[in-house]
Amino acid sequence: MGPAEPGLVSALSRHRRCDLASMIAMVAGVLVGAYERDNFGDILFLEQTRHYLGGIESVACAPSSGDTSAVGGDAVEAYSAVFARSEIRFVWTVGGEAGATSVGDALRMSGGSLEPSSLGMITSSASPYLPRPTRHVATARVPAIVNSVGISGVATLHGARRLEAIASLREASFLSVRDRASAELLRSLSITHAVSPDLVQTLRLTADLRQNPSPDIAIVQAKAARIRQIGITRFADALRTSFALSRFRIRLFSAGEAPGHDSTELLANVADEFRRRGGGDRIDVSTARTALDKASEIARSGFWAGTSLHGFIIATAFAVPRVGLLLKKVEQYANSWDIPYPTGVSLRHLDRAVESAERIGSTGGGDDHRLADSLARHAESNIAEAVQVVVANHPEDRVASAELLEHEFRRLTPARRMIQMQQVAGRRVASKLGGSLRRRSI
Repeated sequence: MGPAEPGLVSALSRHRRCDLASMIAMVAGVLVGAYERDNFGDILFLEQTRHYLGGIESVACAPSSGDTSAVGGDAVEAYSAVFARSEIRFVWTVGGEAGATSVGDALRMSGGSLEPSSLGMITSSASPYLPRPTRHVATARVPAIVNSVGISGVATLHGARRLEAIASLREASFLSVRDRASAELLRSLSITHAVSPDLVQTLRLTADLRQNPSPDIAIVQAKAARIRQIGITRFADALRTSFALSRFRIRLFSAGEAPGHDSTELLANVADEFRRRGGGDRIDVSTARTALDKASEIARSGFWAGTSLHGFIIATAFAVPRVGLLLKKVEQYANSWDIPYPTGVSLRHLDRAVESAERIGSTGGGDDHRLADSLARHAESNIAEAVQVVVANHPEDRVASAELLEHEFRRLTPARRMIQMQQVAGRRVASKLGGSLRRRSI
């Protein structure tokens, strides 16, 4: 599906807002996402989904409860508890990497309890950010939206977890993925889907974030685990000795403090080491707290370099020159949408990548803005279609899907489960060995 024409999208949006206003009283839904934890991209998914739902009533939920209102999110309930006591009119997975995350992973990243009671009706084989409609009485026949997700990781799953994740995708009333690898997996499974840029691209259309621009600031972000792997001194030295970054004031940036994500404390240590080793005072640590404040800081900057996919996406949305560091999912997204900036960049190639990104930004500024407009309008057109599915509110018949999956579960004998568990354990050992070898080349 290509980008919608500018005038058409705004006209459709006005028409849909009128239709939605007359139906507010009869629609209420559950928005499922990872905003029980502090990660600004997940909170922006919630922000943008609510924007396009307009006045349609909804409640933010996650696999476990939490409160991210201090960073622009919401007080979040566990969706299993809401499903158990409420009449649901629709369920909507708002976006992000979904499918391959385990229930235990989700609880650890949220800082939640690992007690069985915290799981409610979520099974151990469930994909926690892709609640399967037929697993819950409240959602068995209502529209189920899965929007702006990356699900290529489902290909690595086995046994009950793989079956459950695929069933969740098959039972979606509307399914949209944000990258080519996810689309290829769905095509191989013959699952109907759309391919659209990440929903957060629409910030270009909905939020004026570029007031008081700071073109002299380069924002640098990296996951805490990556900085520890590289070493604080080596990371600080890479920034300090970069000729391409020397014209900027460097601002170290946290994309969120959830377990397994970023660390402002660690970034402060990097800044101290930068100064101690003679880099001077042209470095500081961002104090932005809310997700929108963080997005604005990127949009107003002169350069972005980081491992955060949504940092890269916001830089793309506001035509900020950018470099994607290290992580594969940033590279996958850029390749999917022909974003011509360096990605998958290691620290030893940082200087060359920054020079390349600056050159692209200076020679293709008009193209950068046209690409940003196209991606934003495509994402807006896509979510408008999802909203129409919610408004139409057609009851779903998922009985055949549920029966087929139960048949597959019965075929998964204990012996076969054991073989698959051994295969998974073997791959994990191989992955760790490969990781230790790769670390030498970082």
